[in-house]
Amino acid sequence: MAKPIRVGLVGCGSIGQIMHLPHLRQLDADFELVSICDISPGVLKHCGERHNIPPERRFTSIDAFLEKSGLEAVVVSDLLHSDPSIAALKAGCHVMVEKPMAHSLQECDAMLDAAAKSGKTLMVAYMKRYDPAYEFAQARVKQRNDAIHVSAHDFVGPNNSFIADIHDVRSFNDAPNAAETGKLIATRAEGAVGTLTAVKKETYLNLLYLCSHDLAILRGLFGSPKRIAGAIVARKGQVFNALLDYGDDLTGTFEYGFFDLKKFDEVLSVYCKGEVIKVKFPSPFIPYAQTVVELWEPEGPGRDERPDKPGLPAGIAGRGFKESIVMPSNDEAFRRELQHFAHCIRTGTKPRTTPEDGREDVRLCIEMTKAALG
Repeated sequence: MAKPIRVGLVGCGSIGQIMHLPHLRQLDADFELVSICDISPGVLKHCGERHNIPPERRFTSIDAFLEKSGLEAVVVSDLLHSDPSIAALKAGCHVMVEKPMAHSLQECDAMLDAAAKSGKTLMVAYMKRYDPAYEFAQARVKQRNDAIHVSAHDFVGPNNSFIADIHDVRSFNDAPNAAETGKLIATRAEGAVGTLTAVKKETYLNLLYLCSHDLAILRGLFGSPKRIAGAIVARKGQVFNALLDYGDDLTGTFEYGFFDLKKFDEVLSVYCKGEVIKVKFPSPFIPYAQTVVELWEPEGPGRDERPDKPGLPAGIAGRGFKESIVMPSNDEAFRRELQHFAHCIRTGTKPRTTPEDGREDVRLCIEMTKAALG
């Protein structure tokens, strides 16, 4: 049996505490969790004690973290993403970086260059692409050739509505120069989409942080749209709609919004001539919550079986239909993406969610922001 991969985590915020740290510990045949890095001493102490990481393996400096840990791989879930990813690749580590890959195309290109020069795996953590229900729907769509419309809908309530119920996520106001990180993100965002108004900043960062997942699952089915045909923003960037042009045979819509209900309403819908496939995702902050696939299919007698109804259309349109629910697995998408990361490291296999994918989603976020706001 292969030795576990020595791995460290950069960024111990909500997803780090809820998903990455527990799963890295549980997947002990694949990974040995060696060290953690965060700019908050309080978060480091809390996570270190919870996951039995001794004080000498808790770092506030990325340079010390990489120099002293003897790592083979790094999971990056801090706020900046690109900086620690490039540092880890240059240090000879494989990297799985949380979405969005970066805040600008320049950062994405620097990451791609670092990965090429290092020869190491760089994988973007689009966990929904590893969801068993999404994989089921993806395979079903690929068996068909009659898709006419695809819709990505993502309207969500406050994350803390889900987190506070079931998790003990800790944060501390002890990070030095924390405001500088926000300024750096704003500077990079402005370089990507132009002069930042409050609405443009809100829209672009919402697209990057919330909706890069939706772009990834759309592209996993149909690739990138040929263009963003139009987009509008409302409520100061809290609601967004876009029209996606895939060519003569397929249209698309893309929308996000925020409301105050304790509800996570994320649905990927594929309308085909003879079937509809809907993937309904739960909040990512609820571990092992099942993603549901809803199917609309033809069912029942058609015109040939009902001679008393000669006015019925021929074929599928003259039949009834059924709605069914498929829940393929209780397995956790965050866990599955880590297992895929380990597989790629050990075999040299190209990851399913590549840095080129991540760059394309950043490009689409820029295009949608400019389509709506110039």
